[in-house]
Amino acid sequence: MAWNHLLEILREVECIKKQTPTTQADLVENYIGIRIHQLLKKLPQHMAMTCARLLLGLTSYLNPSFRKVASDSFGAYAVAANMRVPLGYLGALAPIITEISPERILYKKQVLNIRWGTVTSDQHPRAVIKCKDGSVYNADYVVITIPLGVLKANVDNMFCPPISPNKVTAIKTLSVGHKAKIFMEFDQPMWVWRDKKIQYKWHEGDLSSRPDFTKSLISMEELNGSEHIIIATLKGDSVEDMEKLTDDEVSQIMTCFLMECLGDNSIPKPISIVKTNWTTNPNFRGSFSYVPSGASESEISPLRIPLPKGCNEIPSVLYFAGEHTCRPDLMGTVRGAMISGIREAEQVIAAINQSAFEQHPCELLASC
Repeated sequence: MAWNHLLEILREVECIKKQTPTTQADLVENYIGIRIHQLLKKLPQHMAMTCARLLLGLTSYLNPSFRKVASDSFGAYAVAANMRVPLGYLGALAPIITEISPERILYKKQVLNIRWGTVTSDQHPRAVIKCKDGSVYNADYVVITIPLGVLKANVDNMFCPPISPNKVTAIKTLSVGHKAKIFMEFDQPMWVWRDKKIQYKWHEGDLSSRPDFTKSLISMEELNGSEHIIIATLKGDSVEDMEKLTDDEVSQIMTCFLMECLGDNSIPKPISIVKTNWTTNPNFRGSFSYVPSGASESEISPLRIPLPKGCNEIPSVLYFAGEHTCRPDLMGTVRGAMISGIREAEQVIAAINQSAFEQHPCELLASC
């Protein structure tokens, strides 16, 4: 039934769009909004969100300007026809990814080392990237978005020749923070019948006397928009301890913690849990970057400077992006990561346009 309604809306909107001037595009959007809400009211809850995403795609297809991507503490969401549709953080990248040919995006390519050497105006390629699976890629420009935790662990062996001492100092000066989330799904929302919602906040150190990873909890609350999921957030040294435990062990500890918080020993175990593993994942080794107390701007600013630097005739080869290369107030944010990527991409484009090289660059490679 839902698909028939979708097809009907599509036909109606296509017809209206053909008859509506571009200066009155808002009329089409308003019509889509009305029809979407009419349809969603008829659908059961488990189908509504899937349908909403499809309709969001419809509005984007009909007019890309309808779609606005924003973000909040739970990830990105899109707004179209007065709808707020959760997309996850991938949604923030979708408008960019759709402009890139799929064959140019390579996955599961862990970088072992980057050879960039001494460059001259007639040297091609200017860099060679070797991956763990043995594949090798030639490039004239390399945008490096490797997380700070991975750079800290591998900076001494990743670059040949080594990158500048002030850049190494910046990498070692910045700190990596550890944060994790645990999503607990319950068969029945036992908290619905209680006097107040499950919504706890703690400062770092408030639970320091606890014997397990719960000492690092900073919040626990119902997941916005769900009646069956509780989300717990941890921050600090015990994050790694939690990530090394099995799902069943984490479930048991969190159930006991819930019993204590609610004063109810009948609280059931979650039927399933999902936990992040940013700290123990060798491709991340942490959750976010920050400037430690006592560090100066002069110590960390060299991290965002391309290499080699200082020669106008020969453009730089290595460009550094990622949230750790942003100004301090943007570190640790998705917004900062995206801004830094755009910043370095613009520098590469400018270098290509101004280059004295007769050959076109081998390729633009972003190593993640």
